[in-house]
Amino acid sequence: MFATSSIETIVDASGTYSVLPPAVNHPPVVQNVLLSATEDGLTVTGAFAGDDSDADDNPTTLHYTITSQPIEGSVVNNNDGTFSFSPVSGFQDLAEGAMRQVAFTYTATDSHGAVSNTGTVSVTVTGVNDAPVITSGPQSSSVSEGDGQPASAKSATGQVTFTDVDSSDSHTLSVSVAAAHGTASIDPDGTWHYTVSDSGAVDALAAGEHLADSFTVRVDDHNGGIAAQT
Repeated sequence: MFATSSIETIVDASGTYSVLPPAVNHPPVVQNVLLSATEDGLTVTGAFAGDDSDADDNPTTLHYTITSQPIEGSVVNNNDGTFSFSPVSGFQDLAEGAMRQVAFTYTATDSHGAVSNTGTVSVTVTGVNDAPVITSGPQSSSVSEGDGQPASAKSATGQVTFTDVDSSDSHTLSVSVAAAHGTASIDPDGTWHYTVSDSGAVDALAAGEHLADSFTVRVDDHNGGIAAQT
């Protein structure tokens, strides 16, 4: 589009007069903005990017308005040409190093009330590791020792369950602290097995006596996150 203006000159006996056309206000123009943040990280601050070609407006005279919010996280207009973005409690499903981008939009208004085009602020959030959480409660069982006991009486089994908000993590389950008076193991699905040993302190038990034993199961997400249950 081309705009033209003209200066009309009028000459009469008393002198020369120039008639200027009325001034035309141009709306401001805003640009897209990129920003980075971290899951569970601190609030980050960025600057809106707007300008105005009119001589009586510049980036410092523009008023910015956030016109849409991101689907995750929170953004605040600081009313000084900047904004602050906080991941808050979102993005918890991101694994270590994984990224997700969210966006919000904004406009600028000049001192004459003209509104700009819409700009987009894109925030790339990088995930950090969240440790797994064991959800099964404390577990106990009873076994019996003695040469006359069937194998089933000497063994116990149970189930360890856990969750991990990092949806793409893989996990390894293991016995991290061995049983003192028997053998313990755990399957990949969280099923644990314990078999008492008929030796040592166990073999020395008199009829009706009891001896406590324990072992610890560990869940490792391979990103530094570990949960354990005894």
